Amino acid sequence: MADIRHGILARSCFGAPEIFDPALGIARITLPLLSLALGEMRARGELADIDALLLHLEGIELRYFVEADPRWEEGAFSLAGRHLHVPLFKYDQDMVDMVRAQSWECSFIEEPNGGPD
Repeated sequence: MADIRHGILARSCFGAPEIFDPALGIARITLPLLSLALGEMRARGELADIDALLLHLEGIELRYFVEADPRWEEGAFSLAGRHLHVPLFKYDQDMVDMVRAQSWECSFIEEPNGGPD
């Protein structure tokens, strides 16, 4: 009997931190990550069966999450004579831009005649 795996596909991102709870046991799939996973698997000549694809997606997600260096920092600004401190979500924007560009490039497949698929 095959294992059943669950995944959630989002167009761009997930807005709630609860989605990252390992107890949910789901694969988080975004279109950019899906494009990267399929592109990397295609480049290595791997078949994209669902189990292999989900494992590859999880690896990509972990790799880029670590490289993006997400963190909370304190920001401060003045408003109406008051000095306010707020949490700011920071990450390596250059790395995120690079991953976006890679996912875009992976979304095009050239046909044997050189045109896009």
